[in-house]
Amino acid sequence: MSASFTVADVTTALGREPAQLPDPAAAFERVVIDSRRTAAGDLFVAIRGDHFDGNDFLGAAVEAGATGAVGEDGPFDGRDGVAFWPVEDGREALQKLAVHHRRRLEVPLVAITGSNGKTTTKELVAAVLSQRFRTTWTQGNLNNQIGVPLTLFEIDPEDEWAVVELGTNRSGEIARLAEITGPEVGIITNVAASHLEGLGTVEKVVEEKMALGRALGSGELLIYCGDQERLREAAAGLACDTLSYGLEPHNDLAPEGWSLDEDGRGTFRLDGRTFRLRIPGRHNLVNALAAVAMGREAGIEDGAIAAGLAEIDGLPLRMQLQRWGDVTALIDCYNANPESVLSAASTLSRLGGTRRRVAVLGKMLELGRRSRELHARTGRELAGTVDLVIAVGEEASPIAEGAAAAGLENRRFPGREAAAEWLIDHLRSGDAVLFKASRGAELERVVAPVREACLERSGLPVPGEGG
Repeated sequence: MSASFTVADVTTALGREPAQLPDPAAAFERVVIDSRRTAAGDLFVAIRGDHFDGNDFLGAAVEAGATGAVGEDGPFDGRDGVAFWPVEDGREALQKLAVHHRRRLEVPLVAITGSNGKTTTKELVAAVLSQRFRTTWTQGNLNNQIGVPLTLFEIDPEDEWAVVELGTNRSGEIARLAEITGPEVGIITNVAASHLEGLGTVEKVVEEKMALGRALGSGELLIYCGDQERLREAAAGLACDTLSYGLEPHNDLAPEGWSLDEDGRGTFRLDGRTFRLRIPGRHNLVNALAAVAMGREAGIEDGAIAAGLAEIDGLPLRMQLQRWGDVTALIDCYNANPESVLSAASTLSRLGGTRRRVAVLGKMLELGRRSRELHARTGRELAGTVDLVIAVGEEASPIAEGAAAAGLENRRFPGREAAAEWLIDHLRSGDAVLFKASRGAELERVVAPVREACLERSGLPVPGEGG
């Protein structure tokens, strides 16, 4: 169910009267920002973006059935027939509507941010809470100044918990998103060299993420990864309660023991109970501990928490473990920064039964002025975890340079097609291969032909062919 608004609700939220109001009793069943998805009875909010302007589609939204509209003041087809609130900034108007809806709900909300792992942690937390409570959570990656309001509109008064992911790439965004969401619980997964183009330094990343903790008050809770000294220091002195989690024993919540199986899937023990994951990676053990902490905070027993953790079996393009005949693939092409690349390579190095470990790496975006330096350093630090580094694209070539400096075998390809052709010809039986890059590198376009070739060589069916 999506949030519904009356004329009075919209007027109160925006702090202004409508320019015209054909039907004072009008009510709006949904808030939408896409005229193509607008239906009868919707309130359409026009947002001006970098590559589009929703104000150009006000008329189309009315034609599709919208009975209310919010946008920049100006003529559009059908304006006289709908309730219309003129605003200077549609994005801000959307946020104000979301704040209004959030404040009329009595649903406790947990907000999750971090440089890495926030989407997986969000899914783990939601799976755990859903074992005992009716829960709404962020779908996909709707974690920005537009996506968060859209997520809030999906929270129903009958929900018992909401889980919302908060993203940022410039200073001040987490503070604003925390203001919009009004969380009772915050989770910070980690901080790393990410979004440096907008934030500048890792220290600024810490400050930005910790805005979530500063938004919480007395009696509210920040759950954070205490394995990172930066976060431990930053969390000290917050007005809210704090709980640290991680693999290191000094944390408030730490396992008595943990291990990874030959596929990199983790198991850990807490208070004598075993928790098992279906998603690979040491870092996902840490993400799971955040979900355990949240589950216990919500009063869920450990057996149900363990069941929730076991439900998650990977997310698209995020640490997907696949068997292509006698080649093992670890696909993690959704996001990348130096820390997450090294973490994924560490998972690759732990896979059992493999002969050679190959890291196919594309560019890491939003690293700012230090981009080349950080790419090269990542290549050097891969030594000891992989045997061969494949750099795809000119912006990724410093990774290969760093690998070469560390004595690692490496190859560089200017584009995806050449890299795919080489991999098809040179991957060998028993190889384990990691595909890792920022989303903009579109490294999945290398994955597809290589997977197809490996499966065909093994005599196995290719997905989408032959049923």
